[in-house]
Amino acid sequence: MVLGPSACDWSSAKVPVKSSAILSLGQSLLDSNVDPLNNLIFSQHIYEQWNHNSQDKLFHFQGTVLDTNKALIVTEYGAENASISTSKATKAMFQSVNKLGIGRFVWIWSADDNNNLTISPKGHGVDINDCQQLTNLTPLGKQVWDDNH
Repeated sequence: MVLGPSACDWSSAKVPVKSSAILSLGQSLLDSNVDPLNNLIFSQHIYEQWNHNSQDKLFHFQGTVLDTNKALIVTEYGAENASISTSKATKAMFQSVNKLGIGRFVWIWSADDNNNLTISPKGHGVDINDCQQLTNLTPLGKQVWDDNH
């Protein structure tokens, strides 16, 4: 099945059911015997396509997934993807997930790109210089820190 472009396009139009694997195929997956313990969680990545959308599109999409009784978690967000900033998308994601109670994971703990969490040479999260008075977090690192503390 080929999904239409609207699930990841840059418009602010709502994501059509047929353009989302979660919305169009998720229930049949849940109804199958693939997960007899009902532990299936659907995952969303927040990339640059969400930069150009109003926050309403993301909130509506995530809310629709939750309204269909599917568990949802954001398993990737960050500061950039393929050298394109995802800062606006990350900001929209935080607004949406906080309203809807959706969990999230930052893209990476240590990066070789602009997804570094610290300004140390390698940008690793373990390079935080002081857990009480942080002075070496990147803007993304500060978002992650604030989200978790």
